Amino acid sequence: MLTDLTAVDLHARIATELDDWGRGEYEFDVTIDGCQLRIADDGFACHIEHISVPGSVEGRGFGSAMLSAVTAWADREQVTVRLHASEEFGTDRAALARFYGRHGFVSENRIGGMVRQPVSEEN
Repeated sequence: MLTDLTAVDLHARIATELDDWGRGEYEFDVTIDGCQLRIADDGFACHIEHISVPGSVEGRGFGSAMLSAVTAWADREQVTVRLHASEEFGTDRAALARFYGRHGFVSENRIGGMVRQPVSEEN
């Protein structure tokens, strides 16, 4: 489905959508050229409920582009982000932990829970 979309374009579009979101709304849900991102906000932290890219473009930076847009937004808003690294879609949990770890997430429990605290500009 990805026509001429680049990872840089995807990052910019997700970043714009997040800036327009407004945390008073419970759920952020966007699909751009088959790349999907869904975040829930419980008032204390944002939870990435779903993040995926079409199999035809895996390994080309689209997942990282979406995740880096989320983490940059979370840093600006000083929001903690949580997720559950699930093997549901075929990627093993260790590979997911490495992927999310590159974006600042750390293991929170033994069943795949991960958390990323916001980075302040002073750090």
